[in-house]
Amino acid sequence: MFGYLDILDSQFWSNIGFAFLAMAAGCYYLSLAITGLHLKRIGQGQSKHRVKTYLMAFSQSVVCFLVLAKYFFPIYSDKKVLVSLLLFTFGCFSKLLYWNNLSYYFKESSGPRIFYKIVIFSAIFVSVTHIIFYFIEGGGSCCLAPSVINETTSEILKIQVPFKVSSLLQGFQSGYIIVVWLIYFSFFYKALKTNDLAMKIGLGLSVANVFYTLSYFVFDFQYWIPLFFLTDIVEYTRLQRVEINQINNDFKEQREKEAKLLHDISNPLQHTWTRLRRIIKDKSNQRSLDIDKDVNSLYMATTNAIDILNKYRQEDENFCPISLAISDVVKMYDDVNIDYIPPQHEVDVNCQVIKNTLINLIKNSIEALGEDLKWIKIEVNSSSNEVHLKYIDSGLYSDFKKPQNAFKYGYSSKEGRDRGIGLASVKADIEKIGGRIKLGPFQDNTCFDIYL
Repeated sequence: MFGYLDILDSQFWSNIGFAFLAMAAGCYYLSLAITGLHLKRIGQGQSKHRVKTYLMAFSQSVVCFLVLAKYFFPIYSDKKVLVSLLLFTFGCFSKLLYWNNLSYYFKESSGPRIFYKIVIFSAIFVSVTHIIFYFIEGGGSCCLAPSVINETTSEILKIQVPFKVSSLLQGFQSGYIIVVWLIYFSFFYKALKTNDLAMKIGLGLSVANVFYTLSYFVFDFQYWIPLFFLTDIVEYTRLQRVEINQINNDFKEQREKEAKLLHDISNPLQHTWTRLRRIIKDKSNQRSLDIDKDVNSLYMATTNAIDILNKYRQEDENFCPISLAISDVVKMYDDVNIDYIPPQHEVDVNCQVIKNTLINLIKNSIEALGEDLKWIKIEVNSSSNEVHLKYIDSGLYSDFKKPQNAFKYGYSSKEGRDRGIGLASVKADIEKIGGRIKLGPFQDNTCFDIYL
């Protein structure tokens, strides 16, 4: 192909450099695709509304290798028309996946993603139609202008874009590039509002490159080098880093969920163990008279443990009257002086969230105060749009260490392993159902206010 060029000619070496650049970019995108495939396998079963890079990167690697393939045909080979159409098709497909990933990254609604699909599938339809006509009629009649040869002084452009396309195809191409530029610019504008420097730089380069491409196809700017396959490389790399972070966060959430489950299930089981130990140690006649009370308490604790396991096994919310949920927990702790004031009007609530919340709060009161725990008061008030549950114990609020950190995951004023989970999990459960919890003083005592 380069027989007419002298080896010392700069045009020769610029083409060699361009070919190696396309090959290197293709190999890099392929490595991203392989990594993305492993990430897909690791993150299997996670939400589909997330960044996925394997297919996007693979499509872009095909684009790079098709750019490289043009160097293996004679300059004015008819087969370059087919290669260009395939290149355009794969380029459109990779753009759709790329825009979808950016859309998830910037948390767009589904509307823009539908628009991206309309743009890309329209472009792919036009391209595939021309591919079919290429096989039926040949490249000249389906795609090319009457003056076939693209007159240019750039050897790179002569090899990559050797022919002029038909006026119909050129009009479509120009309109498509304008729409692509507007979409890129919208993403760049969103990136400017973030602290993601890599995304700002990458999208800024992409916007500049698409405008550079637009200048050639629309304004006939002749000093164009087709670097469209290269300028998105920063965002592709950044998006794969986002995908890795997503999987890391998924594993972190899973670990926290498992720790929360172990903590929640240990509460009723620990209570069961305490009551059984009391039965075994105390064999007096008086104690045997109270055996029914202990058995009933053990039954309620075991029932609550089963309810907690069912909560983690199924996602459906289980509603019940709030007094029923609270009374089940009060029965469990019948050896604690608990004063429950029910609401004037009964309301249905998420049964397991209320049970789990109260079990955690009562257990914390017992562990923190020990024999100094004189009483616990639970009061519920309801209105047309809100339920207010007030939990107060006999402990002094002033004795509560660092109340501002009470709901922080991992923080605990108590010693030992598996601490700092209870109140954090309570807060997460309440917020998940649209409620809120706060800690503060009620007169001089410690008070938790829960709003549902």
